[in-house]
Amino acid sequence: MIRKNILIIEDDPDLRETIAFALQAEGYSTLVASNGRHVLDLLLEHDVVGEPISCIVLDLMMPEMDGQEFLETLHSRYPEMAKIPVLVATAVGGNVQTVSIPYAVHRIQKPMELDELYSAVRESCANL
Repeated sequence: MIRKNILIIEDDPDLRETIAFALQAEGYSTLVASNGRHVLDLLLEHDVVGEPISCIVLDLMMPEMDGQEFLETLHSRYPEMAKIPVLVATAVGGNVQTVSIPYAVHRIQKPMELDELYSAVRESCANL
């Protein structure tokens, strides 16, 4: 079985590390970043070494480059990486499933349940 690499983009350091630890406990390899601007370089560097990202867990509200801007930039500048499944996690009120987020394959409401995260990651990585 090929090891799945999950990129976590979250500005809250405690939540970022909790998600990473939880996914590592499930057998995934993780990379972490604090905002979208920093991760664009990380994605390019990581793909170059032959270990592509399997999916992205993305916070919508972040400093410097938020999740929406990151997705728009990823799809316009790096079309080869635009195929990476994106799981959007947000604390925005209301039903996260009704929020329009182009390119997202899953939407998870914060605070998130780990079972929901695991299920979304498994489903996103299933076809890789």
